[in-house]
Amino acid sequence: MIKNRYCLILNAYHQPIRIVNWRTAIRLMFSKTGTEVLEEYDELIRSPSISINVPSVLKLQIRENKKTWMKGRRDFRVFKPSKANIFNRDDGRCCYCEKELTFQEATLDHVLAKSLGGKSTEENLVLSCAPCNLKKSNKKPENAPIKRIRRFNNYNVQKDIGISIDCFNFPPEWLNYLKCHS
Repeated sequence: MIKNRYCLILNAYHQPIRIVNWRTAIRLMFSKTGTEVLEEYDELIRSPSISINVPSVLKLQIRENKKTWMKGRRDFRVFKPSKANIFNRDDGRCCYCEKELTFQEATLDHVLAKSLGGKSTEENLVLSCAPCNLKKSNKKPENAPIKRIRRFNNYNVQKDIGISIDCFNFPPEWLNYLKCHS
């Protein structure tokens, strides 16, 4: 059974415009929009009449703008700054003491405290254990009694189309089509 496989959709100019699950990608392949499969996973999908590999990257042949193709659909944001996403990004470890945490033990810490103007963005949120979060309190990073040990490279891809992602969590087939900037 195929689970958790996603497909990167590119426009005719090879710009990423959407990430869809594998079922939606298959529907696009056989729809009238005209698509070209650029990359595939190793898993096969079989039906009585056809066997095909699960698509990893599809390119739309039509030269429509993003708004026309996605009319009536919500933009897909790959990385939302939620506790679950930060927990996965930080590998379930406190960024101050590197203690391995369960999801229930983990707390989100604002590197620059909200009381000092910090925002709830992926760059400003880190995972921490409760004792470390209390020690840091609302101090600026340079004045805090504890320092961050772990650092994470967050990458933004195609900010102009609103897709914010961490390139390390993507299938290697996608990296040729994503412009990652540090």
